[in-house]
Amino acid sequence: MARLLESVEVFQPAPAKAGEGADVLLVENDDSVRRCIAEMMGDAGLRVAEAASASEALAIMLPASTPAAVLVADLNLGWGMDGAELIAALSGRVPSLRAVLISAGEVTQEKLDRCDAFLPKPFHGDDLIRTIKAVRGRQPGPGDRPAALH
Repeated sequence: MARLLESVEVFQPAPAKAGEGADVLLVENDDSVRRCIAEMMGDAGLRVAEAASASEALAIMLPASTPAAVLVADLNLGWGMDGAELIAALSGRVPSLRAVLISAGEVTQEKLDRCDAFLPKPFHGDDLIRTIKAVRGRQPGPGDRPAALH
């Protein structure tokens, strides 16, 4: 026999501050790929915040008082914004953000123009870490989005 509850407590988590103090925000919709890439970055000593979608990435980055310095985003995030659109959305609000776009598929020049570097999948962990360190060292210019590294 079913019982009716007179009151239900709803768990309300505190506002997410998962990106606070992170070196890198990784946005990848494939859970196993995201875990693997995050582990590579963690092994290299980077503090990593993870998001499975563009909307999750925005929720992490925008309220953070110290947002991640580098965004590593897959181009194809499933539904909603793609990685290049996410870069454009965040760049306007976090001007110091450096961005690495990753993808296993074809990438148009228009998409490449939105990032600081592009890394085709599959890639070696060392290549990813070198790319992150290279873009971290760049100083952003006014409205500047440097050409992609290959």
